[in-house]
Amino acid sequence: LLDKLEKCLEIRNTKSSAECAISLEKEFNKHSLNKEEKALFPEIEKFIPREGGPTGMMIMEHEDLSDSIKNFKLTKDFNKLNEIGNHIINVLRQHINKEDNILFMETSISSGKWFPTPTGEFDIWVKLRATRMSGGVGDDYYDLPNVPYVLFFYNKDVSQATGFSLHGAYWHNNFGHPMSHGCVNMRITDAEKLYHWANPVTTGPTTYASKENTGTKVTIYGEAPI
Repeated sequence: LLDKLEKCLEIRNTKSSAECAISLEKEFNKHSLNKEEKALFPEIEKFIPREGGPTGMMIMEHEDLSDSIKNFKLTKDFNKLNEIGNHIINVLRQHINKEDNILFMETSISSGKWFPTPTGEFDIWVKLRATRMSGGVGDDYYDLPNVPYVLFFYNKDVSQATGFSLHGAYWHNNFGHPMSHGCVNMRITDAEKLYHWANPVTTGPTTYASKENTGTKVTIYGEAPI
């Protein structure tokens, strides 16, 4: 959309520029306002205060961009349109660059269907390159060899023995919908990225967290869609 808007401004196409602005506003509201301000930022601010932190700066940019897009839609003079449009493009490109440095990855997962995924604050206590997982009874019984890129998490209420984890899933491709027995299923490519990014720093096929090599914090919130 930014490239298209830039092209429209170059060729002085007012109608196409206005259409771009409408599409841009929809995407901006969907991504920046709904996903970032309502979901991502509150979690970041549990650890980094808004004032003086990255979310505070990005919210100021959100307000600037929101006002600029509204003004862009109302402006008839092309010179003013060009000025506002280029401002939107510059701020959004910088904003996207900040997102790349804050948000490591965004992807669909599958949480608990047959048993709820616990919510709360957790720590990763061990990482396994692959492991066998089995459980359930009757029609819910499962026995899955070589489950890849497994990150087990726990807290004071959910013990290590309960066996909850984030991991790759090769037995379904229905991500975005509840599919698990309580774990967080991910596409294998996404699980691999997370596995190598998250702490404890990987030292072999099995890596336990320690005082010197602590596990990454995991926050799970909300309710699984029906």
